[in-house]
This record gives sequence, C-alpha cells and structure tokens, in this order.
Amino acid sequence: MPRISKRKSVPRQARQKESGRQGIIAVRRALQLLEILAGADTGSGMSLSELARRLDINKQIVFRLVGTLTDAGFVYKNSQSELISLTYKITNIGFRKMIQEKILNQASSIARELARETGELVRIAVVERDELIWVLTELGQQKTLNINPNYTPGITLNTTATGKAWLSTMTRDEVDRIFDKTPPVKRTPHAITDRTKIYSELDKVRSTGWALSYDESELGISAIAAPIIIQSYGGESRCVGTISVAAPTHRMSRKALDALGPRILKATSRLAEIWPQFSSDDETELSLSRS
Repeated sequence: MPRISKRKSVPRQARQKESGRQGIIAVRRALQLLEILAGADTGSGMSLSELARRLDINKQIVFRLVGTLTDAGFVYKNSQSELISLTYKITNIGFRKMIQEKILNQASSIARELARETGELVRIAVVERDELIWVLTELGQQKTLNINPNYTPGITLNTTATGKAWLSTMTRDEVDRIFDKTPPVKRTPHAITDRTKIYSELDKVRSTGWALSYDESELGISAIAAPIIIQSYGGESRCVGTISVAAPTHRMSRKALDALGPRILKATSRLAEIWPQFSSDDETELSLSRS
C-alpha cells in the first residue's frame, strides 16, 4: 500500500508570528516610500520603476503599496503621466500636531517679527530623528531681490547655517555617526567637507551661539542660524530645531550676518520658552531610536 505523505503542519503561533513580521516589513516599506517621495527633486512625482529601484524591491510590491497609500489618501497617481506624488495629508497631520502643542501660531509670530526687523527670509526647522525639516517660513519686506520662500531643498548639514547650528549641539561621536550615514557634500567650491575643518567650525559656532553659511550651500546666498534648546523637567538639554535668516550675499556681508547674532539668539530664547518640555523618559526613548 503506497505511503501517503502528509504536509507538515505549521503551528498557528508560528503562522501568526510570520504574518506579523510580513506586516511590519510592509509598514516599513510604505513609510520609506513616503520619505522617498518627500525627498524627490521634482514636484511632478516619481514612476513605479524609480520607486522600485530606490526601495530595491519588485514593481508588483510597489504597485500594491501605492494602491494602499492612494486609498488612504497619502499619495496620488496622475492618470496621464502615471507618476506618483504625495498629497498634503502628511503635511496636515504634522501641522495639526504642532497646532495641538500651540507651537505653530506662537512660533510664527516670533519668526514674523524677526523677518520684519531684518527684511529678509526667516525659516524655522524642527529636528526629526536624524534630519532637519523646514516647517515655517516668513518673508521680509526688502524691495529688491528676494530669496524664493518656496524653494526648499533638503537641508545639507555641512553647508547650511541651519545644519551647522544643529550639529554644534552634538558631541563629536554623534556628528561622526551622522556623517557616516550621510557624508558631507560639496555643493559649491566654498563648502567644507573635511571633517577636521568642520569640527573646528562647529567649535566656533558653540563659542558664539550661531552658525554662518556664505556661498556654501548655494552661490550668492548667505545665512545665519541658531539652535533652539529646551530643558527637560529633569534638567537635560535638547535641540528641537533651529531658526535662520537668509539673504543674497550682495546685501548681507559676513560682518552684517554676525551683527544679527544677538537678534537671532533672542528669537531662539523666546522659541524655547514656548516649546513643550520633555521628560527624561522622552530623551531616553529618542536616544534609543537613534542607536
């Protein structure tokens, strides 16, 4: 009598564990897809093939991810070009969070006042894990050439005043970890990429309290920035963001930038006063998420 082979049964607990693992992977990929779209150089969107290449997965998986995110309202697929782009849903979630914490309205008034005093472009960025993200822009009233407030490239840490201001709040080991993940780039001939020279400049930033960028991120653009430092209930300090002033170099010399230092430090102090405090447990959780 022939032997009948039986399929080896998989325990229910193991099946549930595997299903849960696959679900976590799908969530991670969906979030990575959103981050890739947010960092796209063009606002017109990206193709399925490009997203698959960036995620290093096959197009069928990307197709399913895009379908789910489209149904949820986070992405939009152009019916003619078939390019995928973000909707404003994520932005709205972030703004609602900031409004709940009463940051946005109060921070806007501080940035607007600084823009009015300087006549230049003022921006606030917030720290999100290992990144800085622009969240607020106020434009001054200079009658001549202005910087386009809608031009928002990624914040390159070694070339922008905003990036240097944030890096100055870290230890050298933390800076190295950031640069190991995202190496310094040379966006203009004036940009500093040598780590030893960057460390030296960060020491100067710590001494003055503010950072400068002059023709480093973009030729013809200068900027000054300072970190927003808040205290926890237990006394620990943490950088939660930065505020900066940017202007064309023909209108704002290095000396003029330095002269703005006390004003920008005053703005950071006011922002720190309105920023929600955090507990030591929050700081521990943040450190673990970075490790």
